Amino acid sequence: MRNNLLTTANEQTSNDPFLSGAPPHWAARGLSYLLILLFGALVSVSILVEIPETISATFVLAPKRGADPVRALRGGVVQRVAVVEGQDVAQGEKLFVIRSEQAGDQSADVRSLETQVRSGSESLSIATDRRRAQQLSFAQERRKLQGRIEHLERQTELKGGELTMAREVVENFTQLRREGLASAMVLKDKQVEVSRLTAQLEQLRDEQRDARATIEKLGYEEEALVNEYRERERAVKEELETAKIRIAARSPWVAQTRDSEFVALAPCSGTILRLHVKANGAIVSDGEPLCEIACAGERLQAELQIPQAGIGRIRNGQGVRLMYDSFPYQQFGVKFGALCWISPTASTETFRAIAEIDAESVMVLGEPTPLKAGMAGRAEVVIAKRSLISFALDPIRRLRENLAAPPDRSAQKQPTARDIVTQSR
Repeated sequence: MRNNLLTTANEQTSNDPFLSGAPPHWAARGLSYLLILLFGALVSVSILVEIPETISATFVLAPKRGADPVRALRGGVVQRVAVVEGQDVAQGEKLFVIRSEQAGDQSADVRSLETQVRSGSESLSIATDRRRAQQLSFAQERRKLQGRIEHLERQTELKGGELTMAREVVENFTQLRREGLASAMVLKDKQVEVSRLTAQLEQLRDEQRDARATIEKLGYEEEALVNEYRERERAVKEELETAKIRIAARSPWVAQTRDSEFVALAPCSGTILRLHVKANGAIVSDGEPLCEIACAGERLQAELQIPQAGIGRIRNGQGVRLMYDSFPYQQFGVKFGALCWISPTASTETFRAIAEIDAESVMVLGEPTPLKAGMAGRAEVVIAKRSLISFALDPIRRLRENLAAPPDRSAQKQPTARDIVTQSR
């Protein structure tokens, strides 16, 4: 009786349309169409949609014309490093302090040369004053002698007149003596007077000749003095020029030297890109680079370090996406550039490449903020565009290449000795 009731209830449940477990025919057909359309859409998207394939690399901004190296002009021990990488510095700002015995010796040499220049200038000034005083003395002596000559000329003229008159008197007395009108004693006195005047006239002429000779001698002495002064002036000026040249040769570091300490100064206003010497107490040699500074106002470019895995597929002109560490791309966006140079050789484990950047500023709070040399970040070089389905097929290609075997070369004909001899001939 109980089994009959259960059978009847089951038959009623199976005949009830509201409790049927099978879906209607239109729902199953619609769901199948939806799945087919979805699959077709996915296949179309995977074939038509292309995404860029990139190679990641690190980069740092650097001046287009390169950085200016600051070198140690004198070797020694670094006493203090006054800057850090990425720091902005002004022209003439102190960068490094180096203690060097050479700097002390060179400073002493420079001070000695400067003393030599001062003493040479003073010696030349004293010689000039002495020459002027001697020239004034010669001029005064020449004027005195010239006045003496003029006085002697006047005396000579007077004595000449007296001698002429005395000779006329002697001639008259000689005539009178012949006539017996004058005594011989008077005639002799007149002749003595003529001899005396003649001797005085000759003496005056001798004094004139001596005065002129003295003037000529003064001229020679003055000329010799001028030549001697010129030779001394030439020698002193040559020594001064030599000393000044030696000082000028040391001028790049003389101003940066204090006793035995050499101070390396910034050659221009800019940013410290990298430090070659970072710790106090480091020993540096002559000409060794201390740091590199990027001068302000120069156009910037991005220097990329391309890994070995991607160097074979990059080319000049490919686009580069730049993501700066100083300006997170999630907030300030991605910046762009293009490759313009790729190093033909590797440095350590990477290849160096250079990309020109499209913009040298970033908008921050509505205002452009200029980029600075030394800013770093991550770069992505876009090497190609691939569809989604090609990425999905990568495991299959990898599996195929892993299963690929090298060609069998054992079946190739081995050359005989005769063949080798024939080929060599």
